[in-house]
Amino acid sequence: MRVEAFLDAFADAFSQALDQAPDLLAQYAHARSWTPFMLGDAPPGVLRVAARRWIEACGYSQSDVSLHAQWYTLDLCVVTPAYLGAGDYWNSRTVLAIEHENDSDVETEMWKLAHWRADLSVLVFYDFSERECASDALCGDKWLPGVTKRDWLIQKCERLSDIVRHIDAANAERHLLLIGQRGGIASDIIAWRYSTWLDGQFAPLRRLEEHKPQISSASSL
Repeated sequence: MRVEAFLDAFADAFSQALDQAPDLLAQYAHARSWTPFMLGDAPPGVLRVAARRWIEACGYSQSDVSLHAQWYTLDLCVVTPAYLGAGDYWNSRTVLAIEHENDSDVETEMWKLAHWRADLSVLVFYDFSERECASDALCGDKWLPGVTKRDWLIQKCERLSDIVRHIDAANAERHLLLIGQRGGIASDIIAWRYSTWLDGQFAPLRRLEEHKPQISSASSL
């Protein structure tokens, strides 16, 4: 339920963000603008909004939890009981951990999440565009020398599966991958796919459109 709830929350948050981002592709082209679009505080980025909607969908109240950025290098996390800057923060536990990676070093983020105890772990990263994936050009990934852009995502997901199997096999089903991709050269669409854990590995990718938003807007934390 937690994975399904986050997929719905993210789909809803991203759809709403599109209505307020007429220059989406210009932002997507540069990490300095895309990272705030996804993680920013004011205005709240897509992943912050999704986290808040997920909190509501999971039945937490605003007083139960708190949302934090860059806690011990985690891009975003939600903890309970809420930590408001005073008291013993070590009494809290992480219920949601999110990492967002613009570049190709996705393994480091997966390794971090596999070690971090949380009810739900979400790794967000990006494939090459549809146009790039239609070519035989090499991906340039230091972890995957000689691999083409067409094959990069498949091999990357295999490596991420290896990390989870080695570190967190007993709790592997808590991990979720969200992968963004730009369409063709003239396309203004950023499409999303996802993968959940199934039979000892990350399952074949599915399109996010298969999960229609079914939760109402959450109030701010």
